Amino acid sequence: MAADPDRVATARALLEHLGLTPADLTRTDVRVVPSTAGARSRRKSRLGRHAGEHFMAAARAFYNRAIADGHLAAVDSPAHGVRKPRRQPNTRRALTPHELEEINRAVRRGGNDIILDALLLRLPTETACRRGGALALRLIDLDTAHSLIRLAEKGGTQRWQPITPALAARLAEHARAREVVLPTDALLRYRNR
Repeated sequence: MAADPDRVATARALLEHLGLTPADLTRTDVRVVPSTAGARSRRKSRLGRHAGEHFMAAARAFYNRAIADGHLAAVDSPAHGVRKPRRQPNTRRALTPHELEEINRAVRRGGNDIILDALLLRLPTETACRRGGALALRLIDLDTAHSLIRLAEKGGTQRWQPITPALAARLAEHARAREVVLPTDALLRYRNR
């Protein structure tokens, strides 16, 4: 059977677009595809569990589209017959009181701006806010009358979070000392800004 010249031209154009030659398709010295077996092990490694979970979710999404478009019956989906890998328990934990005291002691002993550092440590201790939420605080986000701060955090979420009256007072003092005057000025900043 003779090859269709139009199909051959299309295949050559595709190979050229991919930066390949026909000889590249028959090479045997091709690099091995990465796998979880050859992955570099890191301290936080989950041994490919999340990769397996993501693969299964992608395969199910693919087959769901095929089912929805009528190309496949639901009972014929191989992805739905395989269970997703179970998530391992989270390894994160809170700091112990001793660890937190050691960090605070180290901050009090030195640094470029001890007051700012202390406030930046106190905020997540009281509010469990993320670093980005603390750094994004503006003067308008501080409500000293009700001891609240408005946190703008991950994913564009905002929340009013109660804080102790002592922290609210320290934040207000810090703002006055650092000449934070406009409502949109950053609340936590170095002396020279």
